[in-house]
Amino acid sequence: EAFLKKNPKNLRALVNCAFDYESLGTFPKALGLLMKAHEIQPDDAMIVTWIADNYYFQKKWKDAEKWYKEAVEMDEKSFFAWRGLGYTLGHMKRWEDAAKALEKAQEIDSDDLDVYLALGDIYMEELEDLESALKHFQEYVQRGGNDPAIQDVIIEIQNRTKKK
Repeated sequence: EAFLKKNPKNLRALVNCAFDYESLGTFPKALGLLMKAHEIQPDDAMIVTWIADNYYFQKKWKDAEKWYKEAVEMDEKSFFAWRGLGYTLGHMKRWEDAAKALEKAQEIDSDDLDVYLALGDIYMEELEDLESALKHFQEYVQRGGNDPAIQDVIIEIQNRTKKK
């Protein structure tokens, strides 16, 4: 932090110091540093995503949503912004919007196994779309996901869809 005081516009120092504060759970102080970084680089979608992440960590869902949306407007191919937006909307119980954002994240990075699980859960539990849930859980397994409970969930969905 001493270096940062001597170099208040050093972007790397601001961001690294912000991450240090986040790792300590000092989110408001980290947010202040990220906002300074944003002032220096206002068009940087990654910094905007980090600001959104900070609000997400604080469970300030409306603020997180606002900043994630700004990030995806700046860079529509930002996996982390779409994923964060999806998880945020899920916390807000806006399930259809959450699924759309997570589907977009999945299109950008099809290797993130947690997104498959989140989508499977949303489709199964919240949207009651068993076919979509099954598709995501099966894709999770095909891509190397090894949560043993998912095989049981797949069998349960298959049994439930056979009864219809």
